[in-house]
Amino acid sequence: MPDELVAEIEGAAELRQEDGTLGIWPENWDIVMAFCAISSQWRTEALGRGRVLYVGLDYAGVQVGLSMAGLSLGPAQWQGVQVMEAAAIAALNESRGS
Repeated sequence: MPDELVAEIEGAAELRQEDGTLGIWPENWDIVMAFCAISSQWRTEALGRGRVLYVGLDYAGVQVGLSMAGLSLGPAQWQGVQVMEAAAIAALNESRGS
């Protein structure tokens, strides 16, 4: 995940708790940690003029990344990762002007 997007998320006032932590519901914690572990596994396409289109996660790389991180997801958690993937695709492509 690009540093500027991470900074934007970390700086989001509506997510920040009084103690400075991010507001992640306990039932979503494993999903968020899994997404962070695999956030470098993007499939992209070059569009010219230095632009990049984020197509989606490379699921083979995701499987290896989760395994190497010692994470195992059930179907509901995997669905949560896919929801985050879809939101990230929209945000990444919008921020790139694609």
